[in-house]
Amino acid sequence: MDFSGPRRSAGPFRRLLVTDLDGTLLDGKGSMSAVTVLALERLRSDGWDISVASGRILGSALPHILAVGAELPSILYDGARIMDRRGQVFWEAQMDGALVEEVLRIGWEQGVEVQAMGDELVFCRPQDLGTIEFFESVDVPYSPSLAGPEADLGRVFRVMFHDRSRSEGREISEMLKSALDGRAEVVLAGNGFVDVLPPGVNKGSALNRLLDMVEVKYDIVVAVGDNENDMELLRRADVPVAISSAPGDLLALASWTVPCPEMGGADVLVDRLLKIEKEEYVNG
Repeated sequence: MDFSGPRRSAGPFRRLLVTDLDGTLLDGKGSMSAVTVLALERLRSDGWDISVASGRILGSALPHILAVGAELPSILYDGARIMDRRGQVFWEAQMDGALVEEVLRIGWEQGVEVQAMGDELVFCRPQDLGTIEFFESVDVPYSPSLAGPEADLGRVFRVMFHDRSRSEGREISEMLKSALDGRAEVVLAGNGFVDVLPPGVNKGSALNRLLDMVEVKYDIVVAVGDNENDMELLRRADVPVAISSAPGDLLALASWTVPCPEMGGADVLVDRLLKIEKEEYVNG
């Protein structure tokens, strides 16, 4: 499906920033500062397009998509869906039902919270109080009806476990990787979250699909993220940027690092992008 993206006349080059949300533009409380909003407004005014690449579903990502003025479709569900602001789906990858059940069985008794992401509906267990509190706070539909791993949930795009207590989710991540043996993507998503996705699904492969959809050939793609689930996104970018607090593997991929949102990272990034463009224009 083609998408007619915004067309701009500023400058000879088409430029795209693809950005993660949590830990990249949003602080630890899930808020976006006015400084970040103004920084991205400066970037758009200079002719840049913006797309969001987030683990969130559309319902919880939408206020932030609107705040940054991202007009292109967004990469959501950690790469399992590409959707626009209106909820139109341009691409998606559904998890096999047997795989969903297997993943739930592995994590069910591990002392972690469970989320299964359906079509803009999050399934969890009645005892998953942190999950319930979060989705109530962002006014996103959820169903605390997950009674067992064998539950028939219909379409599921991602399963997530939230480990509040042990090594940022690394233990369950390694357990899942070993048990699934390449039959699913398993990535750390920050703050104790572990994502399980269909095989081959990630933010980087979703970015490739997004770039094929738009009627624009971008001369430069900059991507910025802060965690393991951003690694393939950064690998796909012309200029990969990591938040300075990111894990070592992500920092090793990055051409640049910028501070965390609480320290004005978006402002630093935009200043650097605009400064380099100005220098290239003057010298070129």
